Amino acid sequence: MPWLVIRQNTTSDDAQAALSQLAQLNPAERGDVLSAMAQLNADPDRMLAASSEPSPGELRKLLLCLGIRNRPHLIVMDEPTNHLDLHSRRALARALAAYRGAVIVVSHDMPFLREAVTQLWAVHA
Repeated sequence: MPWLVIRQNTTSDDAQAALSQLAQLNPAERGDVLSAMAQLNADPDRMLAASSEPSPGELRKLLLCLGIRNRPHLIVMDEPTNHLDLHSRRALARALAAYRGAVIVVSHDMPFLREAVTQLWAVHA
């Protein structure tokens, strides 16, 4: 997969597809994804609970952690800090800054952008 796109607005269908993908992984792969989620301040046990649907923030973390397994060349994220607490924002910024591929982030969260990106383009309408 050459790219990974994580939209700002996700649906229940997106959540069900992501949870299904997680369930289909072998135990080692599932452990890697859940470990990555824990590094983004998500509760891995909550992802394994069959009765719960992830919150919008948890879903975005899950989509990112599932997607990076394919080592995309490009990650595109629209307002990735929506629905994230401060610690999760910082963890996501560090993870994106360390990512070895290209990352395009659309965000109004300037403190996050200063930590997550090496080049900043401001668009004024």
